[in-house]
Amino acid sequence: MRIGNDCLSKIERIRRIYTTIRSKICGYTPIISLYWYTLSLYGRLKYIKGVCAMKSIGEIIKALREDSDLTQSEVAKLIGTTQQQYSKYENGESELPVRVLSILANSYKVSADYLVGLTECREGLEALNKMVTDNVTVGGMLSDVLLLDLQSRKDIIEYIRLQKIKRDHTPD
Repeated sequence: MRIGNDCLSKIERIRRIYTTIRSKICGYTPIISLYWYTLSLYGRLKYIKGVCAMKSIGEIIKALREDSDLTQSEVAKLIGTTQQQYSKYENGESELPVRVLSILANSYKVSADYLVGLTECREGLEALNKMVTDNVTVGGMLSDVLLLDLQSRKDIIEYIRLQKIKRDHTPD
C-alpha cells in the first residue's frame, strides 16, 4: 500500500510541529514519542509501517483495560478523571492527554508507541536492552536478524516456532 499525497503532507506538517515542540523543551525528548503521539492526534492519522490506518487509541486502551479486568471507573480513578471522561477516551470522543498516556503506559507496562497504535510490540525501549544470553541483548539479536536475507529470517522464525513446540510438549 502507498501513502497518498495528502497523508504525506500531513506527516510533513506534523514533523515540523514535532521539531518545534522538541526544540522548545531544550532538546529533551520525553519517554513517549511526541512525534508519533502528535501524528496520531492530528487528522486522526495512525502511521504504521508506511500505511495510514491502524487500531485507534480508544480500541487499544479498552482492550488493555478489559485484559486487566478493570472497570472504566477504576481506570478513571487511576488517571484522576471521571468514568464519563474516560469513556470518551475509549470511544474516541475526546483526545487522550499526554499525561494520561504516560500513566496508562506505565500502569499497563506497555510502550506509549503501543498505546497509540504504532507497533504491535508492547514493550518499550527497555526491552531491547534485556539480555538474551550472557553477551547478547534483544536489540543486538534483532539487529543481526534484520541484516539477514528474507529466507534466513523465515528460517529463524521457523526455528523459534519449533523450539516453542518442543518446550510445550516436553515433560518437566
